[in-house]
Amino acid sequence: MAELVLIPYKWWMGDLTKNSVILDEFVAHPEWCTIPLGDDKLRVVASATLTAPDSLVWECWREGELVGILLLTRVVPKIDALFHFLFFDHNLVGKRLLLRRFFQWCFKDLGLRRISMEASEHQRKYIRFCRTMGFLYEGEDMPGTIGDSIKLDRTPKEVARHGSRREQAYYHKGKWLDIQLLRLLPKDVAHANKPRNDSSRSGDRVNRDRSPRGREEKHPTSGTK
Repeated sequence: MAELVLIPYKWWMGDLTKNSVILDEFVAHPEWCTIPLGDDKLRVVASATLTAPDSLVWECWREGELVGILLLTRVVPKIDALFHFLFFDHNLVGKRLLLRRFFQWCFKDLGLRRISMEASEHQRKYIRFCRTMGFLYEGEDMPGTIGDSIKLDRTPKEVARHGSRREQAYYHKGKWLDIQLLRLLPKDVAHANKPRNDSSRSGDRVNRDRSPRGREEKHPTSGTK
């Protein structure tokens, strides 16, 4: 399998057609936005998010083709950041090792204490994938914090899943849904479930020379669809 490489996103460098590719993918996957918007507004919101001074963004390349984007927003230095990702091939297989190493880099080099993720309650497949990466619902592994009103025969996961949410915050098909809140701690990366397809030979790894604090790199030619 070809190697996946992350490099810092600089919209003004390299083949500028990559910006159109990225925005087209954000428009094609509107589920990242909490309310329905037209294509033009989605592009504006995506562009603002990618270029915001407090956003940290990386391009994901494979053999000269741009295949994804990783983002950290709501960054609180040395404490927390909200993580987002979008892979253009619509396939999460083979991405876990790259993401694990990215998370390890965030904890070690950025000094974050935690990484947050959010997902609408109807995005069950997405949530399951995040949990294989070590993400837990907020409060899931904190026994003794369950209130008297919660049935004690529920597992910590069930209790956290019902309580770890922002209610009525995501509009989907005529209904307002809740947003589930998840978090990753450094200890959870090491204990994450290791899927069958992950191996040191998969080629999915973070090149430390191309980390956000590494030297500047020229971007490969962007692949087009």
